[in-house]
Amino acid sequence: MRAFFFAFLVIYLILASFFKSLVQPFVVMLAIPFGLIGVVFAFLVHGLPLSFLAIMGIVGLNGIVVNDSIVLVHFINKLRAGGMSRAESIVKAGQMRIRPVILTTVTTAGGLSTVAYGLGGKDPFLVPMAIALCWGLIFATALTLIVIPCIYSIIDDLMIKITHHTSMIRMARLENNGGVSS
Repeated sequence: MRAFFFAFLVIYLILASFFKSLVQPFVVMLAIPFGLIGVVFAFLVHGLPLSFLAIMGIVGLNGIVVNDSIVLVHFINKLRAGGMSRAESIVKAGQMRIRPVILTTVTTAGGLSTVAYGLGGKDPFLVPMAIALCWGLIFATALTLIVIPCIYSIIDDLMIKITHHTSMIRMARLENNGGVSS
């Protein structure tokens, strides 16, 4: 359990340095529970116990799910830094990033489904890990594409009300400098 908290802390610190924000890493990391919903559902449907390799699959799933969320949030930030409004940038980022995110999910889940369901041979030790990755990724992708933009908007509204600037530090700096980047 300590390893999970340490992994979340490391992921948060890396994301905080990448986004140059203390708030946006939380938006990105909120996608992690979406994958866990898929894992719990899959293990209930298949009647599988939670094993060590299933937990290893969940750890790997966290990285993949965070990656999908990073792609979306980073693109929203990029569009906003270019001068687009928040609402427009969320819609445009969703339109432009849906294909790469879904293609990544389909190829990964398709490749893992052969291991999960024994197509071409079955390894009972790897089945729990493959099922955790496959189902968790499918659930997380669907929820990430819908819920993360909504959470992004809500968090940004809260940041504006509380701190009187957006959750994008770079955007706030540009506005304060009159559009001149330092």
